[in-house]
Amino acid sequence: MESGAGGSLPETGPEMAEWLTRRRVEMNQDELVFSLVAARFAGTDEYEQQGFDSPIQWIKATCHMTGGAAADRVCVGQQLERLASSAVAVSTGEIGFAHIAHIARTAAKVGEKLDEARLLRHARKESVFKFQGTCLHAQHAADPEAFVDEEKEGVAVRSLTFTTADDGVVLVKGLLDKLGGAAVRSALEPLARRAGKDDDRDRDCRLADALVDLAMHALDNGTPA
Repeated sequence: MESGAGGSLPETGPEMAEWLTRRRVEMNQDELVFSLVAARFAGTDEYEQQGFDSPIQWIKATCHMTGGAAADRVCVGQQLERLASSAVAVSTGEIGFAHIAHIARTAAKVGEKLDEARLLRHARKESVFKFQGTCLHAQHAADPEAFVDEEKEGVAVRSLTFTTADDGVVLVKGLLDKLGGAAVRSALEPLARRAGKDDDRDRDCRLADALVDLAMHALDNGTPA
């Protein structure tokens, strides 16, 4: 069952499950091809000819992607020749594109010390979130000093801004390093779970409520010295 311009969409639960699973594998396969071309494009000066400072900036603007997503595609494409087994795992649906993106970033940082087979074993059984931590451990094990230096640089750029709108609503904008972001997420995730079957808050709302709950708890227990 196809979903093209004139095709029909699945209607039953089992049909939807099969369709979603199959389409995601197909989309991940397309992402590998996109990444390969993106990496080759990064090796040209076409983005400069079009007035952009970097290939990632061009992909972000022209392909309507976030900077992180564009950087992931270029990185995967650049490392793809080294990650043959991981590419096959993506193509067969064993792992997702986000998994190979983490492997590619690790490969770019550790070079010849990359143990693709080990990471791939973990990727096959771990969620993307958990696998991110696995890759960070691999990066630290390969070059502890470089890893610590990078984390220090990340800590240095941490920022958090509060802006109060005219109606009193507070707008929050922040930037965290990998470890800091992981720590905040790990603290909020348990508090952001649904409170029951009647909890109709979306994920963003639950995370915001969790942040407020965490702050209220800290205030109730006294500000740390």
